[in-house]
Amino acid sequence: MKSKKLITARKRWCNTLSNEIISIDVGNKYTKIIVGNSSRVLSFDKELTPQGAVFEDGLHDINTLSTLIKSMLTKRNIATKDVCFVIRGRDIVIRHIEVPLMGMDKLDEAVVWEITQYLPELASDYYIDYQIANRATFKSDKVYKVMVVAAPKKKLDKYIQLASILELKVKAIDVAANSVARVFAGVYHFNKSLESIGVLDIGAMSTSISILDKGSLFIEREIPIGVSQMAESFGSNFTNDPDKFHENFITKFNLLNAEADNSAQGKIKAMFDNLMEVLQKITSFYRGGNYEKKLDYVFLLGAGCEVYGIEKYVKESIGADVRALISMEELNLKMQVPYGFDARFYSNCLGMLFRDRAHGLNLLPDNMKKSKSYMQTTKKITIAAIIASLLVVFISAGIFAYYMFIKAVNKELESSIDSKSKVRIENVKLTIEESDYKNYIEKAEKLTISKRIVSEKVYNLKNHKPEDVIFQSVVYNGGDYTISAVTTNYESISAMTAMLQMSNEYRGSRIKDVKLKDQKYTFTIVIRGE
Repeated sequence: MKSKKLITARKRWCNTLSNEIISIDVGNKYTKIIVGNSSRVLSFDKELTPQGAVFEDGLHDINTLSTLIKSMLTKRNIATKDVCFVIRGRDIVIRHIEVPLMGMDKLDEAVVWEITQYLPELASDYYIDYQIANRATFKSDKVYKVMVVAAPKKKLDKYIQLASILELKVKAIDVAANSVARVFAGVYHFNKSLESIGVLDIGAMSTSISILDKGSLFIEREIPIGVSQMAESFGSNFTNDPDKFHENFITKFNLLNAEADNSAQGKIKAMFDNLMEVLQKITSFYRGGNYEKKLDYVFLLGAGCEVYGIEKYVKESIGADVRALISMEELNLKMQVPYGFDARFYSNCLGMLFRDRAHGLNLLPDNMKKSKSYMQTTKKITIAAIIASLLVVFISAGIFAYYMFIKAVNKELESSIDSKSKVRIENVKLTIEESDYKNYIEKAEKLTISKRIVSEKVYNLKNHKPEDVIFQSVVYNGGDYTISAVTTNYESISAMTAMLQMSNEYRGSRIKDVKLKDQKYTFTIVIRGE
């Protein structure tokens, strides 16, 4: 009896995950997963990455990895099918550029052209995407401040294949440093005076050094120095058991007492000095010659947080306040997490739960995601339809309220109509006004129905078009709806014509005015109203 209740409870728990997403970080040392959304973490897990499964920050043996991840999901009873991945590596190109204000479709083309000059290979060998860092202030800035990222297709295709084997649907792929930047958004919201934060993520096999400017990723560098190399170099002087290297390193190494020499401690000190040198160079680049501009804080993440004396050492090296992330409370995130969750080791995965689906960076192939220009156009049409509907509702409510007021006044006049001639004359006027306002209400009701039809017509039309067809404008006139559209594939126009004719709702529609301009086909869709 108890087992049946337990199974039922588990099924209910699994069903609650339908709106959640799985965030996966496959590292050289560990593979980590988080399941949740922007308000809560439901589950998390970490396992050693199988030897040979990852090579130079890229997936190598996806079959072995799929077996590992499937076992992790099964162990945690995860039923969610949506997944996102974080990636890293020196083969990923990240650039920050400024672009004049322009339409989203033009911006898509501009950022690709800008990043192409920095790529070591052809742009066709990369998946490219961007996110606007100053979305809230671009009008006053008069430019778009854009972070553009290019990642090799061969690298990302492995993640897509992995998701396919796991029978999961990939929603997003993002770089680890950008994901970590979102984790610290709460710190900026809590302290509005902050400008720059440094993030030193000392992992098992590598160290990521990032600078966040007003909450957005400004620069990131990955150094092939990690705690595992340090632990092996230091711990091997005390034991021959590799499983005890890390323990000996954490308990016996003192960064504050070490000197850069040929001793066991000296070699580790030299590694940390190399990291500080890179951090100082990155900070100097960020300052751009302005020596008064410094980092407000440096946060320490990863296994390196456990090294004795590291906070004081980093502070003395760069002259900024340094703190090792200890608890979720320090991040000022309104988020529920399970007992034992340590953000120091899961920050890469955690940031994916806060990703902006409409405007955030997404390195998926174009055929697996909606373009930013398409989402922007759809959003504008939806907002316009909502505003129009609300206006009609408010106007109708005002007319109806005034009609009820007139009706009440008319009743009062009717009680004295027999004794006062002036009241009789006023009553006639009110009767006429009543008739006029009834006509107004009827017109308003027709307008309300018309607006609702327009909204539904426009919204439902997206289900009857090829993916490469993009709607540009909607005009409603005399019961007909004329929709301007564009595509780069002439065959898509014929395909859409067939799709409309086979549908019950748009069978009477027609496509006309097909024109070729700048290697794009523009055309209009005319739909008769109801």
